[in-house]
Amino acid sequence: MEDESTFNEKESEKTEKPKFNAKKAKDTAGAVGKSILDFIDKGVEAGKKGFKSAGSAINEFGDKSVLRIELSQFRGKRAKALAELGSRVYDLLSKEGVNSVDASDEQVASIIEEITTLNAKIQRHEDALAKTEKAKASPQKDSSTTESATDTANEVASSEGAEEN
Repeated sequence: MEDESTFNEKESEKTEKPKFNAKKAKDTAGAVGKSILDFIDKGVEAGKKGFKSAGSAINEFGDKSVLRIELSQFRGKRAKALAELGSRVYDLLSKEGVNSVDASDEQVASIIEEITTLNAKIQRHEDALAKTEKAKASPQKDSSTTESATDTANEVASSEGAEEN
């Protein structure tokens, strides 16, 4: 019988549940929680980087677009002013019988001044666009490219505002 009781004791040891170790469980849960938080932090940082670079690209695109639109408008105004100058010169030579035309005519002088101003604005916008393209082509692809495009657009806008005053 003793054999039977030894056998039963061995069987009961096998079927006994392991004892719960609260400290070990707490440590394991803490480690899992910490790695989850680390993973979340990395995801948040990656998201921030992505949004920052997307925002920079959108700002740069917007600034360049504004410069291109304004450049196109200035070119259109210059073409109109050149046509107006040609019309005025034609009128002076053919209808008013003037033999030569110079800037002493008030309308001619005014149109020439407008064309000169438009040429300066066109040049500044072309330079600003070239500067933003050069900044984009440079190996440094960070927020300084966007700041450069934004700064360039702001410089052009402020210099034009000063001219108008």
